[in-house]
Amino acid sequence: MVKWDLKNKQENNKTIPSDWEIVSFADIVEVSGGTTPDTTNTGYWNGDIPWLTPKDITKNHTMHVAKTGRKITQSGLEHGPRNLHPVGSILMTSRAPVGIPVINDIPMAVNQGFIAINCKTTDNHFLYYWIRNNLEYLKSASNGTTFLELSKSTFKILKISLPKNIEEQKSISKILYDLDILIENIQKQNKTLDFFLKAVFKSWFVDFDDQTEFIDSELGDIPKGWEIKTIQDLCSLIQSGGTPGRKESTFWENGTIDWYKTGELHDNFLLKSEERITELGLKKSSSNLWPENTILFAIYAFPVVGRLGILTRPSCSNQACAGLIAKDSIGTNFLFFSFIFSRSVLSRIATGAAQQNINLTILKNHKIIVPPNSLISKFNKLSISFLEMIKINDVKITDLKKSRDTLLPKLISGEIRIHKKLENRA
Repeated sequence: MVKWDLKNKQENNKTIPSDWEIVSFADIVEVSGGTTPDTTNTGYWNGDIPWLTPKDITKNHTMHVAKTGRKITQSGLEHGPRNLHPVGSILMTSRAPVGIPVINDIPMAVNQGFIAINCKTTDNHFLYYWIRNNLEYLKSASNGTTFLELSKSTFKILKISLPKNIEEQKSISKILYDLDILIENIQKQNKTLDFFLKAVFKSWFVDFDDQTEFIDSELGDIPKGWEIKTIQDLCSLIQSGGTPGRKESTFWENGTIDWYKTGELHDNFLLKSEERITELGLKKSSSNLWPENTILFAIYAFPVVGRLGILTRPSCSNQACAGLIAKDSIGTNFLFFSFIFSRSVLSRIATGAAQQNINLTILKNHKIIVPPNSLISKFNKLSISFLEMIKINDVKITDLKKSRDTLLPKLISGEIRIHKKLENRA
């Protein structure tokens, strides 16, 4: 929690630079909010005014927002949010959860889950990064039993330390901004590569493009010469993970073996786990050490069930994951994308289960349509360079995020000073 000593210009007992100041938000910004128009009045909805909800930004959080899931009419604005927030406002979630900020690229209204911040004498990007760096402070000022909520009145009296010179604010935010834009651009490149591979897989193995002769099967019409096989038929190994005893410190302290949980699976390459276990923890538990290129499959907890990861080095997982090693004739790439396009079926199985999970037996016996080995090999050869590029980009993103997260608290607090004036932001 941030503690302020106004007399000695200190934040958390650290002295801020002499040319910085500590002020309340009410001194430097205008604060407003929003609400939801009557949902039963059709005249308020499906207009041309963007209307932002926390749901629009919590699933795919980016710095800027330019579209919303729903729109309202002028009448809906007048009988609901009232405020149309200008471009460049900081729209920060005030509940469920508190403290996610975005900057709007077009005028928009918001619902009651936001505090809208209109910057007058401060750099909006500096305040955006200040919020990202002071989430715990914002949460500590929030109240609520069911969920935390930060009121506008409380937010206005919260304190912030910042450079008096707006040019220094802009210089600080530009460094962080440029890192975030670089990260976003690499992420977009990965999305393009991923989209291409999915399109190719769908064309070849789902839509059966260029196939001319079909036969009947238990999964419907399939190309002649193709087969129906189970996941077990495609794998040389299918195992569940395990969790070393949490009370045994020797299983966890100074661990060197990556140990993954389902929350870390995002259909991605797995570079570094949040937690690690020791050799003893591996030996004394039901965890299994799997080699590079093993596919992790989340088998527990809808909606996480079905998410994937590919190991980039020998690693383990908890019992909510299964590790699958593809046979050489199948390959990791074909198996991975087969799971991507089987997800809807497996998710329906999970949704219908009492615990919304699937088990190893269901996974092993899941059936897919398998083409001749020559076509599988063709896809694996095509995809290998694209997936390698995605992996390299993932490493770049991880390194850039580490640099940004290291710089953020030091720049925002004045521990690292930036004296160069801001050039025009591209």
